[in-house]
Amino acid sequence: MIKSSFCPAPWYHISTDVNGSIRPCCRYKQPLGSNNDGQEKHKMPWMYTDTLEKHWNGPEFKKLRKAFINGEKPPECEWCWREEDMGIKSYREDLLEIVPIQHITQDVVTEEADPPTSFDLKLSNVCNLKCRMCGAMASSMIKKEEDKLRSYPHDPNDYWLANKIMGTDNQEVLDKWLPEIFNIELTGGEPLVSPENKQLLKYIAKSGWAENISLLITTNVTMYNKDVVNDILKFKEIRITGSIDDTGKRLQYARGGARWETVLANAKKYSALSKKYEKLTFNLMPTVNNYNIWYLNDIIDFYHDIGANDLLFNMVHEPKNQSVQYLPEDVKEKIKEKYKGNNNHQLQKVISFLDASNEDRLTDFMRVTAQLDNRRKESFDEIFPEFAEVLFG
Repeated sequence: MIKSSFCPAPWYHISTDVNGSIRPCCRYKQPLGSNNDGQEKHKMPWMYTDTLEKHWNGPEFKKLRKAFINGEKPPECEWCWREEDMGIKSYREDLLEIVPIQHITQDVVTEEADPPTSFDLKLSNVCNLKCRMCGAMASSMIKKEEDKLRSYPHDPNDYWLANKIMGTDNQEVLDKWLPEIFNIELTGGEPLVSPENKQLLKYIAKSGWAENISLLITTNVTMYNKDVVNDILKFKEIRITGSIDDTGKRLQYARGGARWETVLANAKKYSALSKKYEKLTFNLMPTVNNYNIWYLNDIIDFYHDIGANDLLFNMVHEPKNQSVQYLPEDVKEKIKEKYKGNNNHQLQKVISFLDASNEDRLTDFMRVTAQLDNRRKESFDEIFPEFAEVLFG
């Protein structure tokens, strides 16, 4: 099955984004604007046009399901196809191994699907950081920064900040679906800052259904809220994933607004929780990009120092100026030499990803970096002297 092109996601999983887009998973191509540019063959619907329930078995999802039934490889799923071509285990392949969805196979499914049982919810772009590898849609702080440079707003933010579930028609849909839901993932923005996320957690915790649901929260670890912790402990299983890409001043540079001392203290608190509660795990998921690619050993050491449960490297694909696959070939060779002999399987995944493209986007990376340095009164060369030497000699 894994060698086929079938993916079970459109039959059990919904991924929502702050702009109102609905996709079968977070790896599916994000639409660019309401006309769905970027989703040329299989356009997906929008939350603000109808309820999640209506969209779930609407024409867009049915058309995509039919494509998978027929053995097609939708171009909107390019992320997984490219990783598989490189020998990297894709998100699609991960899903095929999840026990609760083994009954979803190519030979038994139809275009009509039962209610979804798994959700990846990005409900708001509210965030307290301005991460350099991020954008306005996932950070209200970046949007504010960019809007100051424009004579008009970057994009209407009414729906970006509006509730998507709580207090809307989708709350009734949630009530109907809750008894069968087994997985909820909350990302952002920063999910522990977003008011709706906190409302949603409390609502499900009080409903009684939380004890059947596995919860994943991806956080920048700048927040530790005892009330939120009490709510999430009502869930069956809790996975807290820390997006900690680097350490010390390098982290503060890449994730504008973060303070290393706060992140370190909170990481230790979450790690301690994982020791106290068997059902809770605290994992690190650094986003591998052009800022931290030379310093991954430090992240591995940090992972061991705080006693996190797992370490998973997540590759930046977009924007291209931040993705390590678009570094010059001579720089890639130096990176490979640096990590030569290190058998950490996550590092090996990074090394494989370096060869995903032979396109050189270093000029774009340095142009964007210089713009942000000027705007934020920072210096790439001062914060990353070792990697600057690799890039420029």
